[in-house]
Amino acid sequence: MLKLAQIPSNRFIISTLASVLLMGCSPAITNVPNESQVLKSNVFSIDSVPPLKSLVDFPVGVAVPADPYAHSLLISSERQEVVETHFNSLTAENIMKMMFLQPEPNKFAFTHADALVEYAHQKNMIMHGHALVWHTQSPKWMNDYQGSKDDFKALLKNHISTVAGHFAGKLASWDVVNEAFLDDGTASNPTKYRETIWYNNIGPEYLEMAFRLAREADSEVDLYYNDYNLVNNDSKIDRVVKMLEDFQQRNVPIDGIGFQVHIDTDTPSIKNIKEAFSKVVKRGVKVRVSELDIAVNQSEQYSELTEEVSTLQRQRYAEVVDAYMDVVPEHLRGGITLWGISDSDSWIPGFRKRADWPLLFNEKFQNKPALVGMAEGLTGQTPNPKTVEFDWFEYQGMDEIFSEPMPEGQYQNPVISGFFPDPSITRKGDDYYIAVSSFAYNPGVPILHSRDLVNWKLVGHALTNQKQLDLRGNQVSQGVYAPTIRYHDGLFYMITTAVYGGGNFFVTAEDPAGEWSEPYWLPEIGGIDPDIFFDDDGKVYIAHNDAPVGEPLYEGHRAIWMWEYDLAAKKVIKDSGRVIVNGGVDLAKQPIWIEAPHIYKIDGWYYLMCAEGGTADQHSEVVFRAKNINDPFIPYSGNPILTQRDLADDRINPITTAGHADLVQTPQGDWWAIFLATRAYDQRFYNTGRESFLLPVTWNNGWPHILEQGKAIPHRLPKPAINNSLDIDEKQTGNFIWRDEFDGQKLNVNWNTLRSFYSGWYELADGKMNITPAPIDLTSLKQPVFLSRRQQHMTYQVTTGLALPQSTDISAGLVAFQNEFYHYYLGVKKIGDGKFQLFLERTKDKNASEPRKIIKQVEISAKNDQQLVLEISGDKADISFAYQIADGEKITLAANLDGKILSTAIAQGFVGTMLGIHSRIESTDK
Repeated sequence: MLKLAQIPSNRFIISTLASVLLMGCSPAITNVPNESQVLKSNVFSIDSVPPLKSLVDFPVGVAVPADPYAHSLLISSERQEVVETHFNSLTAENIMKMMFLQPEPNKFAFTHADALVEYAHQKNMIMHGHALVWHTQSPKWMNDYQGSKDDFKALLKNHISTVAGHFAGKLASWDVVNEAFLDDGTASNPTKYRETIWYNNIGPEYLEMAFRLAREADSEVDLYYNDYNLVNNDSKIDRVVKMLEDFQQRNVPIDGIGFQVHIDTDTPSIKNIKEAFSKVVKRGVKVRVSELDIAVNQSEQYSELTEEVSTLQRQRYAEVVDAYMDVVPEHLRGGITLWGISDSDSWIPGFRKRADWPLLFNEKFQNKPALVGMAEGLTGQTPNPKTVEFDWFEYQGMDEIFSEPMPEGQYQNPVISGFFPDPSITRKGDDYYIAVSSFAYNPGVPILHSRDLVNWKLVGHALTNQKQLDLRGNQVSQGVYAPTIRYHDGLFYMITTAVYGGGNFFVTAEDPAGEWSEPYWLPEIGGIDPDIFFDDDGKVYIAHNDAPVGEPLYEGHRAIWMWEYDLAAKKVIKDSGRVIVNGGVDLAKQPIWIEAPHIYKIDGWYYLMCAEGGTADQHSEVVFRAKNINDPFIPYSGNPILTQRDLADDRINPITTAGHADLVQTPQGDWWAIFLATRAYDQRFYNTGRESFLLPVTWNNGWPHILEQGKAIPHRLPKPAINNSLDIDEKQTGNFIWRDEFDGQKLNVNWNTLRSFYSGWYELADGKMNITPAPIDLTSLKQPVFLSRRQQHMTYQVTTGLALPQSTDISAGLVAFQNEFYHYYLGVKKIGDGKFQLFLERTKDKNASEPRKIIKQVEISAKNDQQLVLEISGDKADISFAYQIADGEKITLAANLDGKILSTAIAQGFVGTMLGIHSRIESTDK
């Protein structure tokens, strides 16, 4: 068997010597530094990357196309130049798979594969075989084959023995079996083996049979099991390791595990990748990164590869490769193989039906920053900037409306202040739970718990991982819209819409504060704001907002639809959908944006409550009812049953935009409504977002009333008659101080990130929050390095203490953030020894050519070990910024700037202002 020549293993020495030795023989490398230059810089640039194969003593490979493909390596001089410069191992992308090597029964075709193997040998490269057994690219005749178990065993033996025997002594390694496991099991296949022709006709023992046959045919070749999603699926890697352990105990020949690392710039975390590698390393077999590429356009937001994304991809390649080098000992390194030469060779655009640029070379075979990252990872020069250390974070609310002592027996509206919109409520015994929308923030759908309806505790979130929710590329006000939460027959159900993230779905949980299920998707259900209703006859219905039948009659013309749902089969009953409200209460008056339906059965009547008028100053709640669920729903003549649109604009401390209500009945028989509204200043401005309010419900002639028309929503009123309560350690209304010392084992439940669940950039350690910056600013639709919590008061102050950044390439600080186009960033960066620049950046116009603008900056002097305290304070329309060095005097950087740019009226959208900490890379080596 051909093997690589052994060369010194010191990564740094290899990189420097190789760059000198190969200057004269490789036309693909220009401006390669000499040894002293490398020693001085310790960093590669895009035009001075040494051959990758020279940097380490294990195979650095690439998957290549071969004849008969038009872009075959064997007829492409551009591809040959790249391959011969950087790689010492080849994998055939397709030509060694079953359908190519045995296209007809017992007729083997080795010509094209032999030509590729010969090319590899001529160029002093090793050859990896891919793959002896794979269900996807087996020939049609094999898939259609009919026979007994013994017949299929004979078929498998003939193929493996013939193919492995043909290439015996010519290959370094084989993927013996490829992708034999499902990501997760199914009801029909709880063992979680993939149902292939081999599994279905032979059983799981076909894997052992394949490995034994391969070893019989070639006694020297390394034998690998190869699969995808092993670095981001604990269940799957554990099943593979269990198979590996079983093989080892029974002396089934296996030399290693191949990891298909088809990942992106967001997920999985480096921690997960390392843990997956470690599980195999512990078994003493080789670890091979068999298929590596890093996608950058999974959200399909880019039409070309941008500088920002290129930098992210470079850093990601460096981190992934460095993780391999860190975890896998030298004697177990089976190598790293890129799955394609250039971006034009990638499988992703054709398979995923999108543009992407996941590889090291562009379509013109030119070096990309990703190549630099690969080299950095191989040589231990991962471009991780120093982390920024935050010591504490404090938020204080100081609203005048909350300042007076609460009279005995009363409660305060809102019951949940800040950006907690579109509330839905359910009850289990004495426990009440609210779910609210979260849009592009993660975790998704906050869950709050109460026992008295007025004191609420944030206990968790319904959507906590990428499998449930993928919001990458979403704008802030896209993502998860209004949820409905219900308790039925021992389970909690949360149904909602992921706008631009898959549509309507529901998840379930036995404990709403715990883990929720993966989504049950509802592709038949369009629109937004789904509701799930469990009738007392066992039937289940889903109501939702969607377009009316035919063309809309006017702007804002929508309809409420209802479908029957088969809960046991987890599917919508075909053709059961019908419109139950067209337009709103009175179509002749052209009502707009009928939405947020909730269905209840009360005293023999079916009630349908909906929001109408849009979620701004014309917002309202209306109600309909029917005696039979299949009858027309008749609107109440006294609609709306809740609104503030008919009140004077100049009233004091106005509560506005009320609507989007849900009902709950207490064990005592009383009815209450939870709904959204806003506290405005200057008549129509609010920065806190849409909040959750509570009012009692009265009944009049069989119709519910939330608030008399023309009456203002009270800030304080008598509590529900409930003698029960929770211990609340973190208040959600009234004036309070919230402080995080970062001394917990996990992130406090009040913190949020944007879009992606990737969390590899922050770490809680030794009472500090350590943040690793990324080259992503807050205007990006990728995930910025930004941890935030809600602004819950009109008048507030937020402060944080951080260690001064020790790199000139990074900044860190405090942010007041409404969305990508409207925010403030109070940041600091190092500009010299003991010198730092404090700056205030404002982003306020998405249509400007350069929306980001530094509006204030000052140079400060400080010792490297001194703490910097940053402060943002807001008072309705005004916002101010200050700083303090160690125990020195607090200095105002800017006072009474325009805080209205953080209001919904200016910034638009459906969220509220978030306050938090941010760090970014300010400049990098291009």
